[in-house]
Amino acid sequence: MKKFLTQLKDNPLKRKLFSFLVLLIAISGLSNSASAQCRTFIYAFPDSSGYTVQFFDSSSGGTPVSWAWDFGDGATSVQQAPNHSYTTSGWYQVCLTVTFNPACTATACDSVYIGTPVYPCIADFYQQVTGATSVSFNDLSTGGSQSIISWDWDFGDGSVSTQQSPSHTYASPGSYVACLTITTTGGQCTNSTCQNVVIQSSQTCSAYFGYNVQSGSYTADFIDTSWTSSGSITSWAWDFGDGSTSNLQNPSHTYATTGNYQVCLTITGINGCTDTYCSRVDILGPYCTSNFFSYGSNPLQASFVDNSSSSSTITGWAWDFGDGNTSNLQNPVHTYAAGGYFYVCLTISTNSGCNDTYCDSVYIGTSSSCQSIFSAQVNGGVVTFTDNSIPSNHSGLWDFGDGNTLWTWNSLPVNHQYFSVGTFVVCLTITDSLCYSTTCDTVVITQAGCSALFTSMQDSMNFLTTYFNDLSSGTINDWSWDFGDGSTGNGQYPVHTYASIGTYRVCLTVTDTLNSCTNTYCTNVVANSPCAPVFGAFPDSLMQTTVDMNFWLQSNCGSPTAVFWDFGDGTVDSSGTLAPIHSYADTGTYTVCACVVIGIDTFCDCEPVYAYRMSSGIADVVSPVQHFTAAPNPFHEGTTVSFDINQQADVELKLVDLLGNEVETVYSGHTDKGAHQVSLFGKNMSPGIYFIHLKVNGYSTTQKIFFLP
Repeated sequence: MKKFLTQLKDNPLKRKLFSFLVLLIAISGLSNSASAQCRTFIYAFPDSSGYTVQFFDSSSGGTPVSWAWDFGDGATSVQQAPNHSYTTSGWYQVCLTVTFNPACTATACDSVYIGTPVYPCIADFYQQVTGATSVSFNDLSTGGSQSIISWDWDFGDGSVSTQQSPSHTYASPGSYVACLTITTTGGQCTNSTCQNVVIQSSQTCSAYFGYNVQSGSYTADFIDTSWTSSGSITSWAWDFGDGSTSNLQNPSHTYATTGNYQVCLTITGINGCTDTYCSRVDILGPYCTSNFFSYGSNPLQASFVDNSSSSSTITGWAWDFGDGNTSNLQNPVHTYAAGGYFYVCLTISTNSGCNDTYCDSVYIGTSSSCQSIFSAQVNGGVVTFTDNSIPSNHSGLWDFGDGNTLWTWNSLPVNHQYFSVGTFVVCLTITDSLCYSTTCDTVVITQAGCSALFTSMQDSMNFLTTYFNDLSSGTINDWSWDFGDGSTGNGQYPVHTYASIGTYRVCLTVTDTLNSCTNTYCTNVVANSPCAPVFGAFPDSLMQTTVDMNFWLQSNCGSPTAVFWDFGDGTVDSSGTLAPIHSYADTGTYTVCACVVIGIDTFCDCEPVYAYRMSSGIADVVSPVQHFTAAPNPFHEGTTVSFDINQQADVELKLVDLLGNEVETVYSGHTDKGAHQVSLFGKNMSPGIYFIHLKVNGYSTTQKIFFLP
């Protein structure tokens, strides 16, 4: 961390990410109590001067009752969200200690840079074709802390200009790279940017291709599916992404090694039109991947099932059961002499000479070694269930007797809300490898409960305005809102406008006078710009023994000049990559933050990410989806879902709510390759956040959409 902070001091762009507009570094403070699980985070938002900072906390694991801030300059505060002014620039270690009820304390500390921000200069421009071959270039650059004194244009055809917003006429149709370089006062900052300029003839054409990778080989067959509005295509220029090229219409190419290659096809029509299309091609080559699963037929006996995959025929299976016994059967059954954990390994071999080994821990136990046990504490309509099962490291399935079920892990306690009086039979089934046990008990509910819940959504035009959607359960007749900025409100569906960008702790308290029930739900609501980035994560299927996660980031307002990642485990990345790979020490849920610098502004997004490892041993599926969007988004009445696939496929498009419930099947059927559009209307939707889930021949991808009231 010290090394990273030193880098920030020497780099204004990186320091800016921490020191002004949005300083969103959440360092987790954990409980000092072995039995409690409370934690707190620090959020700091400097004003435009860089010397006055608004601090917030984000606590969880209990009800916070007191706050103790140490601002690192000798000043302190006991407020929950204090505002503090510093007098001297520099780095300060800020600490917050929060006390919770029930008894638990948590401390979080972080370094905050105080001082006048240094703004970078950013070159940017907008182009507009104003004639057959004429283009108007409009300067959109910002000088940051200085004034821009020069603009140097290179139009990509040998012509240049020093005007701020010039116009240029190209001699002939074609594709050109236009670049702008700006310089500020005293030459303190220089920045460049380039854009492709396409001058089309009257003819239009579109490049596109499909491909098929020959199983178990390094060879890919490419099929040209390009088209022109008139005439014919006269040339094809392929770039296979490994330095090799071809001018054939439908070439085949053999790669030297496995990997992901960016393949591009550029076509030229008889009348001079040109177009380029690029797609990722995954070359797996010959492969074999060992894998298995097991299940128990009696306490000491396990059945092992080979689940390996290979591009060639598997000819041998070598099992090591971890107790000194082995087998060469494909799907053996083995009886152990005693219970316990055993490290089982399967090694496969193929007729092409490929070998691979996969190992996993398997638990073998008698009925006495696995026992489901739980207790219940009833408080009105809410029941707290405590899992006391043996062993403690297991997965549990709860059946609450009212039609609701829940999966839990590692003996986590469970709170469940009942909405009617009566006697309910509750069952807990635990599973630990080959160990299963179920126990049931009754709970008596004499008072029906109520449960507060809501979602929120930003206004697409004014991002400081937030729409709140009540999702509470019970016979609710009173809603009391605390918007986290000192403002309150009533009503079931309020709309609130915040004064400034920030993260606000919003609470809804509902009252059910019929059942004398009151309940409160709180969550963080971010008032942020539409330029805030969007990111996602998925496991690395080729790294099955570690928890490696592949991240991707989408910048919604152009290319960022700086990118910062906080992976939620104390690790950060400021290299500027939009697609980092991060290895976690263990599986679990981490709060990941991604920040981008656009112009002179910093925008961040923080989301929970569940890190896990792949266990199937199957390599990444080649994505058949080239394009997938929904527009407009957000929308009031309807939106158009567009997707582009590179092969004929069985396509399923579903609308899913935040809880994972299917709202409707938007489209289902066998679909030709190419671009497709499907209309989605909000007739079955309540205002809020939803997901559009696209499944193509088993490959799945998802888009978030917003339905406005």
